[in-house]
Amino acid sequence: MAKQRCNGFTLVELLVVIGIIGLLAALLLPAINSAREAARLATCVKNAGELAKAIRQYSTAQERFPGCIDEVNGTQMSWVAMSFQHIERMDLWKEWRRGNQIAVRVNTTLCPDDKTGAPPDALSYMVNNLVCVDLTPGAQNDPILETDLIGKSSNTPLIGERLRQPASLWTSVNPADLTFAWPAPGAGAVLGSVLSSNHATITVGFCDGSVQKLLPETDCDVYYPGPTP
Repeated sequence: MAKQRCNGFTLVELLVVIGIIGLLAALLLPAINSAREAARLATCVKNAGELAKAIRQYSTAQERFPGCIDEVNGTQMSWVAMSFQHIERMDLWKEWRRGNQIAVRVNTTLCPDDKTGAPPDALSYMVNNLVCVDLTPGAQNDPILETDLIGKSSNTPLIGERLRQPASLWTSVNPADLTFAWPAPGAGAVLGSVLSSNHATITVGFCDGSVQKLLPETDCDVYYPGPTP
């Protein structure tokens, strides 16, 4: 009598299937990681763009750029808080105008690659201290006007990623926590000496609201640093 063959997998067949699955996973994992990194970078660029456009909307309405620190109704606040009214966070803008300096997570202010261990009010993006100057009474600075950048807005850095430890906070009223200093022309500096990120590129927004992904070795001299005080 012929032996009846079992319909299940043999051990060898099972090991072959497991091996094939493992090989496919090994091939797909780098692609998945690359796709996730690309998505995080896209979100970072989107955040910088929204903040740059918010500052641009403010400057258009007020005919001047906000200060890196400004004062409203006797309350000092950062350029981020001044931008809330233009990034669909009127709830926070109203609270801060009333003097309620609440600190909450605002996704637009934080690059996804910087979220690990970050406090709720962490800030990934700084502004150019020659464009958004300190406007608190003690600083005695004049605001930068829209007319100060006629013909130069598309080439003037406004906002950029900058890693700091401990993390910068958008609730801060210390200019050092909120700004970067673009090198003077002829200094021969590269972008990586001014700004930094957790990506291979650094996201930089300009005074016309545009955003670029620049390499750390980009020559700073090709850009206008901002109005000279």
